[in-house]
Amino acid sequence: MVALKKFPLRCISTCSHRVKFGYRAFLNVPTVTLSLVHNENVSKFNHSHSVKLLHSNSTPIFYVNAAPHIGHLYTALLADASCRWKELSGQEVKLVTGTDEHGIKIQRAADLNNQSPLEFCNSVTTKYQELFAAFEIRYTDYIRTTDDNHKTAVTHFWNKISEHTFKGYYRGWYCANDETFLSDSQVVKAKDDSGNISVTSAESGQPCEVIEEENYLFPLHKFKDELYRWHSGSVVYPTSFMSLVDPYLDSLGDLSISRPSSRVGWGIPVPNDFSQTIYVWVDALVNYLTAFGYPDSLQDWPIDSHIVGKDILKFHAIYWPAFLLAADLPLPKSIICHSHWLVDNAKMSKSVGNVVDPMSLRDRYTADGLRYFLLREGVLGKDGNFSEGKMVDYLNSELCNTLANLLSRCTSKSINSSQLYPPFNAEVFESAATEEWRELMDSLNSLPEKVAEHYNNFKFYKGVDCILMQLRCTNGFFDTVKPWTLKDSEDILHLVLHLVMENLRVCSILLQPIIPTLSANLLDMLGVPLHSRTVEYLLPVSSGSKTRHIQASGHLFKRVERVGGAK
Repeated sequence: MVALKKFPLRCISTCSHRVKFGYRAFLNVPTVTLSLVHNENVSKFNHSHSVKLLHSNSTPIFYVNAAPHIGHLYTALLADASCRWKELSGQEVKLVTGTDEHGIKIQRAADLNNQSPLEFCNSVTTKYQELFAAFEIRYTDYIRTTDDNHKTAVTHFWNKISEHTFKGYYRGWYCANDETFLSDSQVVKAKDDSGNISVTSAESGQPCEVIEEENYLFPLHKFKDELYRWHSGSVVYPTSFMSLVDPYLDSLGDLSISRPSSRVGWGIPVPNDFSQTIYVWVDALVNYLTAFGYPDSLQDWPIDSHIVGKDILKFHAIYWPAFLLAADLPLPKSIICHSHWLVDNAKMSKSVGNVVDPMSLRDRYTADGLRYFLLREGVLGKDGNFSEGKMVDYLNSELCNTLANLLSRCTSKSINSSQLYPPFNAEVFESAATEEWRELMDSLNSLPEKVAEHYNNFKFYKGVDCILMQLRCTNGFFDTVKPWTLKDSEDILHLVLHLVMENLRVCSILLQPIIPTLSANLLDMLGVPLHSRTVEYLLPVSSGSKTRHIQASGHLFKRVERVGGAK
């Protein structure tokens, strides 16, 4: 028998641990169902509910005053990857997204483009739909606030909360760009060299002006105690984002929830008072109910997760639950909040000219390439930094050199002349495998639970870290064992190929929420049936497997080149 070399496995310990029984414990088990336990911070809430088979996520509905950028795509990818993971775990999913199409900014943008507001909305919402199609965002519901069924829902919702509202004069700083009133503590005053004073929003930096007008007001302060109780259940995740919510909770007052139609005519009129237009954020937030069948029904409500950027957290963490309480409706189970994307460490800005168009990147780096980078690099609690050069490095190092190259090595005709995915041979494994071989497969056994924990907590970057570590170790295994020297030891060669392909198979199943097309292509090449790509088939359980013919041809992912001045 050929002497088998050892190889180092120190890299495995960072993302996995030795399981009690290891690879051999599963040799006679046909399938294993993973226990996918959600983090307590995300799943602990203040209302009771029965376990649902449906898992529901939402993105915000995106404001159509401009074309989508990578920040919009990232939000959608978080929702999509989460839903894909839940589907692999056997749950039905609902993913709600859409476009917010009312308000003064839409009026102004339409005027600048010499279009009617609806014509302008139609042109921009098409760009979002094309974006989602290009990057395989599998939404189940796409809500447009200009749709008739949504207008019906908003009108009904207004009537439900109207017993809590009153009409009065509202005076304060108004930020037209953000379409919101601000208190003195929420604005910044600055004096220029000429002594002129400018006032801007402390949050967005947009200019503000004093406006006094008659509006409908909503008493947020009435719901202060209930909001505190709701938030005591760690509804906002990561909990560090509560630092953006607490200042508002401590100073709740009356909220203006309408605008004079003479100033904001593009919107849904207040029922029985056409002199007023419903505040765009009331209109927009009700989209979540529209997607669940409101007002005729609310099957499967409340939603599991609203996924939002930190700039709109207060609307979802304060205004929205208060409105729902006023309407006597259940509150969302969680709000998943993420930070923003910088571009080469600078804030994205039209005036600077550094807004990143996802569609142009797809043409150069593929849809899965950009999906991979954003989910690999994005961390909920801190701003991400988009660098085209860094993305190129990730794609070449990880997708090309680590994942695709490993597939090419084990399917090469010079090594795998029969083009087979060999079955597991327990007898050869017991007699030939070194302790390091067993550690590699023990690590693969523990990988799904590690990745599940991270995916369930929207830490996709950590899940990918663990998968990449496993793939690197498998490449190290391949280098050390040197299967090209085992042509005269067919049983051992087949065992080595099986172990490598098992690592690829399990890692590819786990990567499906991140890079769906590449993962599907890889599993196709390995001859893995479509019905065998769920969590039920994640662990390497191979004693009953049959020989499969592989279908590997061409490159899974080719190297990409830096374009222009990519840093």
